[in-house]
Amino acid sequence: MRRLLILTTVFLLMAIASPSLASEGERAPNFKDYFVSFNNQVDVNLIKNYGGEVKRQYQNMPVVSVTLPEKAAKALSNNPRVEYVEADGKVKAIGQETPWGVPHVKATEVQESGLLGTGVKVGVLDTGIDYLHEDLNVSGGVSFVSGTASYMDDNGHGTHVAGTVSAQNNDVGVIGVAPNVELYGIKVLDQFGNGSYSDVIWIGYT
Repeated sequence: MRRLLILTTVFLLMAIASPSLASEGERAPNFKDYFVSFNNQVDVNLIKNYGGEVKRQYQNMPVVSVTLPEKAAKALSNNPRVEYVEADGKVKAIGQETPWGVPHVKATEVQESGLLGTGVKVGVLDTGIDYLHEDLNVSGGVSFVSGTASYMDDNGHGTHVAGTVSAQNNDVGVIGVAPNVELYGIKVLDQFGNGSYSDVIWIGYT
């Protein structure tokens, strides 16, 4: 009898607790990434008051990249101190295609005149660059991808683009448009070729 009473009590407690847990799950806010532009100065506390978190604050303009509950974003957009709230977007490397070619853009003629890009610095914003590639002379780089410290290309797209820009005139592979430029790999896309607008914009304000 006592065992039956204990089991009955347990089942009753489970029955009472289950709807409560489901209700809590239903109330969980749906967080998304946004840009918030202020009319004057950035107010980080205002973002916090709406349940959000500032991810990045850009210099020289009153804009922040934030994570906010979706409903809070709509409410924040109506705040008189806010100019606009806009959803952050995703960027992706396009599929590799055969380029028109260096001769088609008249780069060969320019190279023959001695203009090879010497002294010019070029940053390739992509999936990084394979800085060990024998046909590329990479001067440096940086990664803006979360959790990835190296700008080494783990996708291939960035290296392809870098080759179009400045593959060396060394009898290996192809020759790029400007083989003597100082090449820098700026990794803003991950191994799948994915990134966000906020990551790309962040480069100009660091």
